[in-house]
Amino acid sequence: MTEAIRKVDMLLEWGDSYDGDLPELDPCDYATDEEMEAADEERRRQYWRLTGTVATSRESWEAWLAAEGVERDSDYWLAAAQIADRFRDLMDDNDDYWPIDCHLEYECAGVDGDPFDSIEGAGHYSVVDL
Repeated sequence: MTEAIRKVDMLLEWGDSYDGDLPELDPCDYATDEEMEAADEERRRQYWRLTGTVATSRESWEAWLAAEGVERDSDYWLAAAQIADRFRDLMDDNDDYWPIDCHLEYECAGVDGDPFDSIEGAGHYSVVDL
């Protein structure tokens, strides 16, 4: 596997801070108000966990499709482009990843372990065997 196509397991910062209800922090656990505010800010940070195989640029993603025998403008190519568009809409502008066979999972430290915590867009993104 080349650097342009690689397996990943990483956190990507996502969007604004979580603004839902969380349990109150105990001021006795922190030396200062600033320390408590910093802890609250950190637990509200949201991430995508990206795992699986991705391309690191549009060019390498297109080259991978071509190497797999997919013809440009074919139905397969267009279906793959739709999957990539949905995936890319979830990425920050500075995250240049393109889905080959990967999974996005929502993570937020403050809501960790909540079985009802999900977010639109989390799931499997694959352009293999469409």
